[in-house]
This record gives sequence, structure tokens and C-alpha cells, in this order.
Amino acid sequence: MNLLQTPQLLEHLASSYALGTLRGGARRRFETLAREQAPVRAAALIWQSRLSSLTELQAQAIPAPAVWTRIDNLVQGDKAQAAMQAARQAPSTTDAESGMGGWLRSLALWRGASFYRGRLPPYAGRHWLKRSTRRVGQRNRPPANPAASRPAN
Repeated sequence: MNLLQTPQLLEHLASSYALGTLRGGARRRFETLAREQAPVRAAALIWQSRLSSLTELQAQAIPAPAVWTRIDNLVQGDKAQAAMQAARQAPSTTDAESGMGGWLRSLALWRGASFYRGRLPPYAGRHWLKRSTRRVGQRNRPPANPAASRPAN
């Protein structure tokens, strides 16, 4: 449809665009027409200037303190997030100074360890765990009093 042939429709669309009530595909189509056709662009600019003069008559409003607190929290949160991101990307100085960071972070080391752990028989891990949890002094010693360890009937 040619908007230049229907001035009432052009005025309605231009006013809706200036008010911000023109949404979605209609808004995108109107913006495309405004870029391509000067009369459509002129109608939109005329309506924007009409509505912008209304804002001069309105009294200036001071925002509530909660608004400023929220803005400050958002800004501080963004700063903290940026600092944490930078800390994650920077290399750790404690690992580099001690010399421990290189081989502990080696992908080949952990791949090799998981490779060999996967090749062990399933009972080997349980046996090692059982042996490592026993106390050293109790390894080969029988219970002190077998009768005391039985429950009474």
C-alpha cells in the first residue's frame, strides 16, 4: 500500500511511531519506509517534534533514593563481575612461584592417571582403600577379647 495516497493513514502511523505504540513488524516496515521515502520520514519527524515539546511543560521529577541505590548496586555488581573475570583469566602467582602449578595442571598427567586407573581390576581399588583405612598397629593382631566382642543374648 502506498502511504502517500492515504494521508490519514500516514498521519496515524507517524503519530503511533512517535508515541512508541507502533510495535513489531509494523514498526520495522514503517522505519524501512521512512528510510526510503522522504515524506514518510518528514511526517515521523513532525510528530516527534510535536511530542517533544510536551516534555518541556512537565515538571522535573526527582527519583526516589531506592532508584539510586539500585543503580549503584548494578554498577558495583558489574565492577565486581569484571574483577572476578579478570582474576579467573590471570595466572595464579602462588602456583607459579612454588613450581607446583605446572605439573599439577598437566592434562597429560591426569589423562594418564585415569587411563591406568581404568586398567586396574575392580577389586584393586577396594583392596587398596581397605588397607589404607586400617590403623597401622591393628594389621596382624587378633581381637583382644573375642567374648567381649560378641553381643549378649
